[in-house]
Amino acid sequence: MAQQLIKVRPTKIELIRLRRRLSLAKRIQKIVKDRLSILTLEFLQIAKENVEAKRKLLVLARACRKADAVLKKALMRRQRK
Repeated sequence: MAQQLIKVRPTKIELIRLRRRLSLAKRIQKIVKDRLSILTLEFLQIAKENVEAKRKLLVLARACRKADAVLKKALMRRQRK
């Protein structure tokens, strides 16, 4: 981000205010950075769970197709008799 220049009076009080403001900005930045890390970890965990669920779904779909094929063969054999 681009830094903004602010006009300040060169007084001791202004220096103290700016130091407090800088300190607050640094604390907020740390909190936001920590929160970003937490959200990133949560996202990766959910993505991992999603991949696992998709894998299980594909396994079940294959099993269903196999069962369907077996049933069709059995029905065709029965119809021939």
